[in-house]
Amino acid sequence: MKMKVFGWLIVAGLLCVCPNVMGQSFTVDLIGATPASPVIGGVATNQTAGANWELTSGSVTISPTGAVKGKIAGLLIPVAGTAEVTEIAVTLVCGGTVAGSTGSFALSTAGNAKIKGTGASVTLPSGGCFGPQVLITVTEFEGMSIPFAITNYIAAGGIATASTDAAERPLDRLKFKIPKQ
Repeated sequence: MKMKVFGWLIVAGLLCVCPNVMGQSFTVDLIGATPASPVIGGVATNQTAGANWELTSGSVTISPTGAVKGKIAGLLIPVAGTAEVTEIAVTLVCGGTVAGSTGSFALSTAGNAKIKGTGASVTLPSGGCFGPQVLITVTEFEGMSIPFAITNYIAAGGIATASTDAAERPLDRLKFKIPKQ
């Protein structure tokens, strides 16, 4: 049986009623970042050309052991393609703090990426992951590695704001897979 659990986060950080992921796999559906996307865990949105990143589809699953699997399709800026972003990583934010990132994975010129295998893991906090959020961060730009990869993101998924207006809740796509007992 699949169960959907949604958490609410006031971006200002004044109040948070969020799920704590401990011993569970969870899958996050992703959306493209915009210049107006919030700073998440100290990581800002990528401001390339002041344009929106659009995403045809994308999701990331993180297991209780920290293994990461993901598939991204069509992660592009409509007028600029991938804007010379050639590699990405998955960054996990728990309780408003970056918990860790995977290794780098190629982003094709069509904006497609598969995250799996070697380097596809994050270290989970020992007490679980409170209010999990997943960011797709840039690790290589114009063929040059970025030394501090967790500096900006181009797609995200996880916890939403407390707004009741769906247009103001871009990150409300967190789904948990509860293991059968």
